[in-house]
Amino acid sequence: MTDDIAVVGFSFKLPQDVNDVSSFWEVLENKRNLMTEWPESRIKNGSFEASKEGNLRCRGGHFITDNPAAFDAPFFSVTAKEAASMDPMQRWTLEASYHAFENGEPGIEQITRKPMVLTNDIQLEYHSIDLDPHAVAYTPLQ
Repeated sequence: MTDDIAVVGFSFKLPQDVNDVSSFWEVLENKRNLMTEWPESRIKNGSFEASKEGNLRCRGGHFITDNPAAFDAPFFSVTAKEAASMDPMQRWTLEASYHAFENGEPGIEQITRKPMVLTNDIQLEYHSIDLDPHAVAYTPLQ
């Protein structure tokens, strides 16, 4: 028995503000590498050079420039406290899923059945950080 599936929309959030189909294809066509140097807001690169054990051995990475705290919790029926304790990847997954339905066919207004969202995230470090959910400010999306 085989069940048919249909991909009706997709969405993504990539480094250097590659967030739409045209910018994605431009990256692919021009074989652009989206790696950048470490942003000053993330790390002071020279601070690890004093000890051999603490040396930072990479020049940069693939950094998303969006503010991870910017999330429209009420839109997704999420309380401010719950949103503050969510991993930013969970918040971005909610937003990207909505955009996939919004950009897909037949469109988010025409969805009559419960849609399924398949996603994968292999990063677990956010939950190892001791965060106070009351200390995170709510910032609505623009």
